[in-house]
Amino acid sequence: MNGSSVLESFKGDEHLKYFLEKDFDQGNYTSNVIKSSSVSESVQKLSSGIHNLDRELHTQVSVHHEELLNQVSNITDLEAMLAVVKSGVDQLQDSMDKIATEISAPAEIMRAKTMQLSRIHQACELLRKVIRFLYLSRKLKGHMQAGTRELSKAAQCILEFDILRKEADLTGIHAIDGEAQWIAKAGEDVMNSASKMLSQGMETQNQADVAAAVQVFYNLLMLQPKVDATISNLTQRLKQSISALLAFGPADVQSKDGLKNVVWNRIEKMMDSIYTYCVQIWHLQRVLSKLRDPATHVCLLDSITEDGKPTIIQVFWQTITNYMTENMVNSAKKFPPVEAILVGEFPKLFRIFNEFLKKVQTHHVEMKNLAGSITTLDQTFFLNSLNFFKTLYLQKSVGKIVDAINKSFPEKILPSGKEIPPNEEISAIVGIISSELEQARTSSEDLLVAAVQAVMKAVKLFAQRTQALISIDPAASQVTDPINVTQIKNAKIFNILDTLHGFLTNFLSACSENVKIVGDPIDLEKQAKSIVVPIFLRATKQFESVLFSIHKEDFNSDTFNTTEGGSNYIKILQAQVTHFQSEILTSFAPRFLNPLLTEMAIRLINFFIRQASLIRPLSESGKLRLAADMAQLEFVVSLLTPVKELGSTYRSLRAFRPLIFRETQLIPDSQELEYLPTSVVLHHLISRASASLISPQTHRGWSNLRYSEWMDGKSEGEILAGIKAALDAYVAQVNAKGEKQFAPEYPVMMTLLTRWAEKNTNKDR
Repeated sequence: MNGSSVLESFKGDEHLKYFLEKDFDQGNYTSNVIKSSSVSESVQKLSSGIHNLDRELHTQVSVHHEELLNQVSNITDLEAMLAVVKSGVDQLQDSMDKIATEISAPAEIMRAKTMQLSRIHQACELLRKVIRFLYLSRKLKGHMQAGTRELSKAAQCILEFDILRKEADLTGIHAIDGEAQWIAKAGEDVMNSASKMLSQGMETQNQADVAAAVQVFYNLLMLQPKVDATISNLTQRLKQSISALLAFGPADVQSKDGLKNVVWNRIEKMMDSIYTYCVQIWHLQRVLSKLRDPATHVCLLDSITEDGKPTIIQVFWQTITNYMTENMVNSAKKFPPVEAILVGEFPKLFRIFNEFLKKVQTHHVEMKNLAGSITTLDQTFFLNSLNFFKTLYLQKSVGKIVDAINKSFPEKILPSGKEIPPNEEISAIVGIISSELEQARTSSEDLLVAAVQAVMKAVKLFAQRTQALISIDPAASQVTDPINVTQIKNAKIFNILDTLHGFLTNFLSACSENVKIVGDPIDLEKQAKSIVVPIFLRATKQFESVLFSIHKEDFNSDTFNTTEGGSNYIKILQAQVTHFQSEILTSFAPRFLNPLLTEMAIRLINFFIRQASLIRPLSESGKLRLAADMAQLEFVVSLLTPVKELGSTYRSLRAFRPLIFRETQLIPDSQELEYLPTSVVLHHLISRASASLISPQTHRGWSNLRYSEWMDGKSEGEILAGIKAALDAYVAQVNAKGEKQFAPEYPVMMTLLTRWAEKNTNKDR
């Protein structure tokens, strides 16, 4: 930096540029510096400028040393210049000293005043807090004198005391120290009074007391820890009570009341204790759900419970349920006599628990379904605490039945040793099942459902064991001879199955749908039907064979001689049905037979109508004879089941009788068509026609028997298609012969076919 650059820097500096002015006045400069409040900065700038000047002078002397020596002759001028410079420097130093003197005094005064102001402010703030403290003290004394009515206001004062203490240290102030001890004592009194009020209010279910106590702890910002501590205390007390009640030992066996009475008394006391504590927790939760913060209007219960988390009653319920479950199982395992009582009389235990839940539900309703209360899931969780005893009970229950079944139906028996158990043993099995189910029914529906499910497993075993006794050789299904030894044995097994099925059906009829769903004794029914279904199939085939012999009768005769009992085939049928009913079926209980008899009757009527419609030719006398056979058939079928209970099948038989006498042209409008299949009507119309209108079976080259068997596996539409094919062949034959007129039955048949097609087309749509 050369000399010119130093001067240039002075020109650019706000503090030093004034020294380069020709009319520089140190007085004005000093005044301006003081006014601008930048004294320290100006002094610093001046010191820096002097230093720069000194350094620049030294530099210039060093650089121009030779020239200076050459100018020694001008020393006088140099001294004069130095004197001028020294004078300027002295003046500058004097100015700086004067500035420092003028600035330091006001600065010291300002520093002192600032400190005084800070101390005054602190004193005022402290005094304000002292005044507030003393005001709150007087206010607290008034609240304390008012008793529990203003306990929450006292709590607000105590909270404010704590806030004041945190904001400032008030110790050492006589007015404060004199009140501090009393205030601490008042805080303890408020806490103790609120705790006592909360405890008593929960025990007596006094909403006012609980609400007042809750408000105190909320005002003290202690609601969450106090609620947690209260729940924890109640939980611990109840756990101790449960542990004491479930602590059984040898001394209880020797009790004068007997171990059984001791066990049940303690179980009931345990339920009462749990209910009592639950009600207290409920009461607290109910009050918390009603109170709200006066400023934010937030429910106090929400302030201590997170969204989606269990409520305090639900947490308490789950905790106690788990503890009770663990203690009951451990007590039973440690002391087997207790396990024997709880398992042997489990329905009573289950009933006690259900009655407890009913009390809980009643209280829930009285509390108007308080949100966050005990749910159905929580109740199920509570009942599941008995699963250990429930499993053992059901195993024992099923074991009794299985033992009785094994005794009556040994699993491994020799073919020669397949003896049917006597009625006494079967009655014993039914009695055991009845006893177990009745015990469960007196307890609850849930236990009854479980018991029925367990019993059904034993029933399935019962059905399997009876299967080993059933004979399946051909003699077991014969229907022509008197009942044989094999059938008598099967009938006894059938009746055993019927007995058990009848009991279960009667029992379940008085139960709810939930029980019926799991208690259907279908295995017994299947096993029983496996005995009689082959007999019915054999009999049905035989009866069909008799009815099919209708085609051997002459229905084309011009004369009709009434013979008692109808045609020969009807007489044979009646004899065989009578034999079947009196010789075979009388040994079997009717429960499972009635549906089979109804099914058989329906089959015989439909089979008769089919064969009657195929009779060809059929004269007027033949119609009278056929009508008489129909009347006699009603009587024969009535030997099996009441014909009027056969519904549409019976109406078909009654409709076929007038149809055969109806004039051909009137048939399309006759009411009998409502009850008869179209195929039957068409077959009958073919029987009226001349031989040129061939029958469907003739068209196919089949016999009546084969055609009848074919129809058994076909739908009405397929049968009508076969008839239509025969009619088409007839039309082709007429056209080939050049005939001008069809048989009178043909247009009627085509009308019926068209109607059926239209009706079924609309139905499909």
